[in-house]
Amino acid sequence: MRNTGSIFGALILSSFILNTSCEKISNKAWAYYDETGCYEEWEIEKVNDETEENIIVYLNSNGIEVFEIEINNDADNDGTGACETGRRVEVKIKKKKLGVISGLEFKELDK
Repeated sequence: MRNTGSIFGALILSSFILNTSCEKISNKAWAYYDETGCYEEWEIEKVNDETEENIIVYLNSNGIEVFEIEINNDADNDGTGACETGRRVEVKIKKKKLGVISGLEFKELDK
């Protein structure tokens, strides 16, 4: 009888942890910006880590907390346009901030 209680307790605890984890994940979203090299509101550096820090500071100053950031080459933004660099900035933010970040020329990204 005691083992049944322990198993039942473990199942309840596991269920709580899984529900809490899924809830936290679902309130985040990814957004992207195709870097132009001409019109950014942040300083573009030769080292991605420094550019990432500049973007985080810029977004924070606009009330957007960044949970993850990536800068990578994007096949759709091949760098052949007038100001395109061929790099894409991707940021993970709170979903409720998608409206704010879209006003900063970022677009929602399915990821």
